[in-house]
Amino acid sequence: TQLQPLAALVEEPVVLVTASSGPETLAALRALGERGLIGTPASGSAAHVASLRFDGRLDLPRLAFPSAAAARQAAIAGNVAAAVLGLADAIAALREGKLTPMGLAAARRSTLLPDTPTLRELGVEVVAATIRGFTLPPSAPDPWRAALLAAMEGVAADPDFGAQCAALGQTPRFLDPEAWNRLLARVDADLRRRWHEDPWLPRPA
Repeated sequence: TQLQPLAALVEEPVVLVTASSGPETLAALRALGERGLIGTPASGSAAHVASLRFDGRLDLPRLAFPSAAAARQAAIAGNVAAAVLGLADAIAALREGKLTPMGLAAARRSTLLPDTPTLRELGVEVVAATIRGFTLPPSAPDPWRAALLAAMEGVAADPDFGAQCAALGQTPRFLDPEAWNRLLARVDADLRRRWHEDPWLPRPA
């Protein structure tokens, strides 16, 4: 192993959004049927993989765009009925009123969007987020590793860092090596299973 997870520092939830003139409720989105196209960032991105979990819960067609920016613009322009995006990719448009949040793929409501229900509240059992952190070479000295961990934990609790995260659509979330390794193992197992059942990219010839 060339790198080992050190700790996670921030969490970026996934959000289902529509244009300000788009469908106002999940029921209205469902009622569009084949016209209820959902845009996502590129195949394999966190938001795209989250959208795959809508199958059986919100059965609507999907279209993967080359980037989150392209999917966001398609939603703003009304070229898709909705989009699944990382909150950091949507937060500016949400604050400007160009997009409307429909539901957050989180276990609980976010202080960043306190009036937005979770998808779970709307009957769609999907929880998904990008969690960002740091890795180190296995050979990193233990004292150095311990110092970095302590510093990261302190940063996560710092109000200024919290305010910076909020501006970017993120939330501080410190996970120590043990907790982050457990999370990564669960995510890896889930992605491997999903890839085996229904790969989201064409297999090589």
